[in-house]
Amino acid sequence: MPYLYLDRTFLDARWARTVENVSALVAYGVMPDGHRRLLGVSIGVEESKESWGELLGQLVERGLSGVQLVIADEHRGLIQAVRRLLPEVRRQRCTVHLERNVLTKVPQRLRGRVAGQLRT
Repeated sequence: MPYLYLDRTFLDARWARTVENVSALVAYGVMPDGHRRLLGVSIGVEESKESWGELLGQLVERGLSGVQLVIADEHRGLIQAVRRLLPEVRRQRCTVHLERNVLTKVPQRLRGRVAGQLRT
């Protein structure tokens, strides 16, 4: 599994007849042939070094190997967990997160043009 993507998302989950918006840590890998595989999901946890460490630890215990590059945002806890559990693996900042962060600093009237330039 040469490429490992890590991110947090939010889902609507039903708990005891109520719907709540919960956090989900998601890990998926990309195989050498380009196909993606969902590797793990942790529901209802906060994004922290401990929670990312738990998810990554489970993946390693289940046999995750051959990772050459981790693609993720710059969350401090995520970075620390990757350094601890996959110390030899290079990291790359997710370009989607980078673009979003840049565009929050750009005036609204220029966002379309700047977004196009960023993509190129």
